[in-house]
Amino acid sequence: MIEALALCILMALAAYRIFRLLAVDDFPPIVWARDRVDDWIAETVGDEWADGLTCPWCLGAHISFAVVALTDAFASVPLVGLQLAAVSTIVGILGSKVD
Repeated sequence: MIEALALCILMALAAYRIFRLLAVDDFPPIVWARDRVDDWIAETVGDEWADGLTCPWCLGAHISFAVVALTDAFASVPLVGLQLAAVSTIVGILGSKVD
């Protein structure tokens, strides 16, 4: 059980770091790509959908799914659905409270 908790924490921290890199950090190549994707989404479906690119609950959930799925492909993740819910919740809380 301790291993499952440690794995959950590691996945959550990895997912949060990826979220932060894609949505918040000022790394020039990421900012350039984020601006282009934001403009494309705003033109295609509307400005309100473009806000999802920086939302820790929206983008964080998608990143959490990818991190849990990728981890499960290489290491057995116990209770995948619960781990996904926990990881995305941690990313959402960290993303909305940090900074």
